[in-house]
Amino acid sequence: MPEPQHPPQFHWRRPQTFWTVATAAATAPRDFFAQRPGQGGFLPPVLFFLAAMLLPTLVRTALRWREGPGAMLTFLSTSLLFSLVMMLVFTLVLYCLCRFLFQASLNLPDVAAIVCYSSGVRALEFLPQWLSPLAGTLLAIIMVLFICYLVWVGLQAAGGLNRYRALVALLLSFVAMVGLWLLVNSLRGNPPLPAPPPAAEPGPLPGRP
Repeated sequence: MPEPQHPPQFHWRRPQTFWTVATAAATAPRDFFAQRPGQGGFLPPVLFFLAAMLLPTLVRTALRWREGPGAMLTFLSTSLLFSLVMMLVFTLVLYCLCRFLFQASLNLPDVAAIVCYSSGVRALEFLPQWLSPLAGTLLAIIMVLFICYLVWVGLQAAGGLNRYRALVALLLSFVAMVGLWLLVNSLRGNPPLPAPPPAAEPGPLPGRP
């Protein structure tokens, strides 16, 4: 009897394993997510996500070379930190919806693994900026939709959700993220509008003193 095959593992000490895991998640997501989530804890998928974001962030950083090394380093670190925070917030929202709304058998590391390993294609995010505006926009949209598809499949394969509940959980997560973004912007407040200049007093009409 053949031994069961285990999904590929990502090891940050061996960067070549990134492409093996990203390819497995993208080409056979149902088999990959049925076995992968829940193994290895929370840290490996987070490191995988950062590895996926590193190449496009480095490309965008290199394009700012005229700003100097300090500005480039600040841009690199803040961009990676922002991407990480947004991923963690989205993961938490998706986990709460799946676990408490649909009673899915998923814990937080499971959802983090689904979101992070679905993001391997984000390593190619630098490609749209080398294309024409129309082609770049279309490619970026296709990549986002493909990532959503992988997360949708992962919720079914790892969490036992049917296709409709997985889709609703995914859509509600995006709605919640948009609402949270608007709330944060409203709490930050808008700068007050400048006061209009005082109206000039009308001068004397012709023929009057």
